[in-house]
Amino acid sequence: MSSRRWTVFAFGFLLLAAPAEAQQETWYAQALSQGMAGPSATHYWSAGRSLRAMTVIGGRPIVTIVHRDWYYVVDELAGQGAAIHRSNRALAEDALGHRPFAQEARLMVEQGAERVRTEKVAGTDVAIYRLSDAQARREVWMPAEGDLIPLRVEIFDRQVNEKHIISYTDWNKNIQVPMSFFRPDARIQLERMTYEEYLRRTSDEPLPLPVLYGGLLHGLAREDE
Repeated sequence: MSSRRWTVFAFGFLLLAAPAEAQQETWYAQALSQGMAGPSATHYWSAGRSLRAMTVIGGRPIVTIVHRDWYYVVDELAGQGAAIHRSNRALAEDALGHRPFAQEARLMVEQGAERVRTEKVAGTDVAIYRLSDAQARREVWMPAEGDLIPLRVEIFDRQVNEKHIISYTDWNKNIQVPMSFFRPDARIQLERMTYEEYLRRTSDEPLPLPVLYGGLLHGLAREDE
């Protein structure tokens, strides 16, 4: 299997790299997010359905790890975190085999998004898809051909008249990532809980650590309810 590497400048410019061995399909990307909650920057790595994401929010690095039955969230500066057993629904969705992050392009196409135009960006054809309803207008920029990888996502919330933008860059496919990378540092103090314990505990107030990418904990189907 050949390996491909995309370095994306201004949403485009695809570069091929040398082959890399990988037992599972692996991905890396960076994302810059701007919206009502303020700016954040995230690095993503995945191997199959395992995910490691480091999100910097206000200078605070929050590491999210999803591996097999467990969802981990870690505050690296505090040296503390939580380990939550994932829901049965989330575990069942692993069988679908989708990349565990940046699924906006695939989901919007499956939901019937309209291809509104194609632009040439840095010599690459980029397709823009749009999906609108009473609540929001969503647009996703993706390569006109090849893998469904989002390069830019724009969400305009009609209820609050605010726009949220995510820009994905430096896409790399089939890089070498050891599976040990998807386990938390043994020095981190982890509070472990079942999924049911997590739901009971957060029924009144959230955890002190942000639970990001909740679809991987609860299941995407629950997120849509």
